[in-house]
Amino acid sequence: MKKLLILLLLSFSPSLFADECISGDCANGYGTYVWDNGDKYVGGYKNDNREGQGTYVWDNGEKYVGEWKDDVIDGLGTFTYPNGAKYVGEFKNGVREGQGTFTFADGDKYVGEWKDDVIDGLGTFTFADGDKYVGEWKNDNREGQGTYVWDNGEKYVGEWKDDVIDGLGTSTYADGDKYVGEFKNGVREGQGTYTYLNGDKYVGEWKDNVEDGQGTYTFANGTTETGIWKNNELIESVNVVKEKRIAEEKRITEEKRIAERKRIAEEKRIAEEKNKLYVIGSGSGFIVSEEGHIISNEHVVGICKKVVTYKNGKEIELPVLATDYQNDLGLVKLETHNRNYLKIKTSGAELGEEIIVFGYPLSDTLSAGVKLTKGIVSSLTGMNNNTTHIQIDAAIQPGNSGGPVINYNGEVIGVAVGALDKMYMMENQDIVPENVNFAISSLNLTAFLKANNVPITYSKVLNQYDTKQLAKIGSLSSIQLFCKNTKDEYARLSENKKYSHVLLDLN
Repeated sequence: MKKLLILLLLSFSPSLFADECISGDCANGYGTYVWDNGDKYVGGYKNDNREGQGTYVWDNGEKYVGEWKDDVIDGLGTFTYPNGAKYVGEFKNGVREGQGTFTFADGDKYVGEWKDDVIDGLGTFTFADGDKYVGEWKNDNREGQGTYVWDNGEKYVGEWKDDVIDGLGTSTYADGDKYVGEFKNGVREGQGTYTYLNGDKYVGEWKDNVEDGQGTYTFANGTTETGIWKNNELIESVNVVKEKRIAEEKRITEEKRIAERKRIAEEKRIAEEKNKLYVIGSGSGFIVSEEGHIISNEHVVGICKKVVTYKNGKEIELPVLATDYQNDLGLVKLETHNRNYLKIKTSGAELGEEIIVFGYPLSDTLSAGVKLTKGIVSSLTGMNNNTTHIQIDAAIQPGNSGGPVINYNGEVIGVAVGALDKMYMMENQDIVPENVNFAISSLNLTAFLKANNVPITYSKVLNQYDTKQLAKIGSLSSIQLFCKNTKDEYARLSENKKYSHVLLDLN
């Protein structure tokens, strides 16, 4: 396509030195003014400025005839160039602005709108060779909607961008063929329909001005070829394309099905993992009734989603029936009857009374069997005169929590609960306490059992047992308890020092 050439209006700045008003009134009226470089102005003046109708001739042969305002070309006028080009039309502030006609020296001609001295807006460009463009312009380029007619009869109607055909349009060719569709950078590109003079028609994709991509060619006799085209040739028929498409759709569907199945499985695994129960802690307990009621600490059983024990490798769940956070007592139950239960000393412990503590301390370090330690009742109150506790000197370790404290009559006088924090005492009192441990008083235990309708058995006849006999009694009635919960709950509980003697190390 022919490149459009626009001749810009030359600016002028005549020397004002040695100038001269040679005739008339060059201030307010009509006069002739010449410059020493040869430029000449003949026309109207106002307040020492060129104003109204006037003619300006440059020393290089350029000439302007028309209106002036405030000493600049402004209004209707004619500008003639030395090479023969001519502009007739509107000016504003010294530049072409508005409607105007530019006739080029080679015979080309533009009629239409101007802005800031360039072609901009609606206009018609007629080329000397017979081509013609009618449409929109921007910055001297064809831009927007326009019609181009070639001298050979070809015609394009449609969109333009940056002076080339670009967008949707219709091309009618000299031989009678016709294309309706998309263009890019002056060539057919994208979707389009090409109708041949002989009746053939192609509907489909184009690239670099040729049939390229998915499309259908219909011959004048009605036969069709549908498929993938390359450089104007069919390379894959519709059947092959269809088979490939179906195979691809099946592949994608299968991949989606597998991915969905994996996603569901993963979500299920994550949910199961999140809700999966682990043994997070252990403690002790003891049987207090033939029905299988078991007493332990609240901080042993109250933090569990499930409390279990193991017998011959088999897990046995122990439902939690009640907990008492304030007194740190918990109640669970075997589903079977058990005759090896302990009697309760409902009157409470006696100061100096000899006792044995049973439990399962440090089970992940020591052996798995029950452990017992001897001692006496050192005080009938606990820390800060806590009357719900008694103080004992029998050794208590992590895992003893919830175990029975038994006197030599075989009666429970307390429930092991904890020991004085040696690190705390060292840091705050500068001493290391020895054998200062605590148990929940059997008085409070009795009240807890009554509140939960658990039958209480106490000794009608007091028998005195030796250590070996007590070891047998306590071993048969003591039971190791395991706390099961989620890892998330384990992490939360690990932040509370209260449970440090119960929780296992899962890391």
